[in-house]
Amino acid sequence: LEDAIASFDNAIKIKPDFHEAWNNRGAAMYNLGRLEDVIGSYDNAIHIKNDYWEAWGNRGIAIGEINQRIPDFIFLFTQKNPTLNQPGYNGQLANYQEGLKYVHKDKEPLGWGKLNQFIGKAKYFRWRNNNRLYSSLCREAIESYNLAGETLKEFPEEYLELLQDLIKAYHGVKD
Repeated sequence: LEDAIASFDNAIKIKPDFHEAWNNRGAAMYNLGRLEDVIGSYDNAIHIKNDYWEAWGNRGIAIGEINQRIPDFIFLFTQKNPTLNQPGYNGQLANYQEGLKYVHKDKEPLGWGKLNQFIGKAKYFRWRNNNRLYSSLCREAIESYNLAGETLKEFPEEYLELLQDLIKAYHGVKD
């Protein structure tokens, strides 16, 4: 992973606006557990290409992890919207919702569907991991999954993954 980061850094030196390299650099850092460093990489990818759904998704996942793994982590990132930098669930959800402002259903159906699926997952895991205190979240997760299905049904592998998430959520509502 360190070699991969060095390769992404070299690619960025050659082409500073290479949004995929910035995103992949962040993913490599995330896999090393360097959460303090990943957000800047995702921010750079988003700054270059604001409809890059993968970077919005990865940024949301990383922000969600910060609350769990580094609870006292205080950070300043390049995003102008402070709600995007909230650690944990609220920041995670804000990132996915912000991404949907740039990733449009008709222009990028896969990305639009995946961001809605990520919203569903965030809500489902918030419900499941908090002793089911937030009873409406499981139903909201199902709504987000159904919304995601509008476009993901055109992508068989992603749609199967979505259906698995949807089954878990429906099972949760039954409990």
